[in-house]
Amino acid sequence: MWSIKKITHGTEQNQYHWHSYYDLPVFNAASQLVVAQRVNFANRRPVPEDKIEIGIIDVRQMDSWEKIGESRAWSWQQGAMAQWVANTNTIIWNDRVDNQFIARRHNIVTGQQTIIPYPIYAVTADGSVGLSLNFSRLNGMRPGYGYAGISDASALQRRPADDGIWRVDLSTGVAKLIASIADLYTTIPLWQRLPLAAHRYFYWVNHLKFSPDGTRFTVKYRFRVLNRSWREQQSFSLTGENTTGRCQYLVDAASHVLWKNSSQLYLWRKDGFYLYQDGGR
Repeated sequence: MWSIKKITHGTEQNQYHWHSYYDLPVFNAASQLVVAQRVNFANRRPVPEDKIEIGIIDVRQMDSWEKIGESRAWSWQQGAMAQWVANTNTIIWNDRVDNQFIARRHNIVTGQQTIIPYPIYAVTADGSVGLSLNFSRLNGMRPGYGYAGISDASALQRRPADDGIWRVDLSTGVAKLIASIADLYTTIPLWQRLPLAAHRYFYWVNHLKFSPDGTRFTVKYRFRVLNRSWREQQSFSLTGENTTGRCQYLVDAASHVLWKNSSQLYLWRKDGFYLYQDGGR
C-alpha cells in the first residue's frame, strides 16, 4: 500500500522546492533525508545570474530545510543533478565557478567539501566513477535541460569529435573523453543513418545512467535541425562500456530508459512499455 506525504509548503513563502531528475538517488540510504533544491521564482528560464540553494529535507519533519550550499549550474528539468553518492553521507551537485562548470562533493556530517573540475551527471553505485557531458551544448540544443552561463565551443559543429561522454575518476578529478558525438553516430544502423543524411541535423547526448553493477551505461543520442520544431522520437538509445566507452545501438524513439538489472533495461515507446536485453552482455 502506498501513500503520499507533503514535506514542504514553500510556495506560500515564495519558495519553490524540487529534486533533481527522476532517476537520481535523492534519498539517503535510510530513506529519511532528501537532497533538494530551492529557489524564489518560477515561470521563466534561468539566466546566468540566478542561483539556487541546495539543501536537505528530513521527511520526518514538516517543512524541514537545512541549506548545505548553492548552485549557479541548474535547470528546471534536472536541477543541479544533486544526488547522494552511494551509501554514504556525501552529496554531489553541479555548480559554476567563473567560466567553468564543476561538481561539489559535500559530506553532510563533517562539512568537508571537495571540488571536481567537471560537472557530473551519473555516479556508479560504489561512488568511484562519474559520467559528464557538455551542459552548454545541452542547453543550446534542448533548453530546460542544460545550464546557462557558458557558451558552447562546439555550437557550430553538427557532430563534434572532441565532445561527448566524459568518464571522470571521482577520487582524482581526472576525466577522459570515452565516446565522442562523432563516434556515437557510427553506432546507428546504416539503414537508419541514411535518411538522416538528407537533413542538417545537430547531435547531442543526454540521460546518462549507470547499470547497477557500474560496468555499463545507457545514453540518449538526440538530433534536431536548429531553430525548428522537433519531436521526442528524434533520438536513439545506446548502451556502452564503462571503461572503454564502446557503445552500441539499443533502440530508437524510446523514452525514460532505466536499468532493471545489470543486463536488462525498461523503456517506453509510443506503443507501449518494453523490457530490452542489453546487447553488450
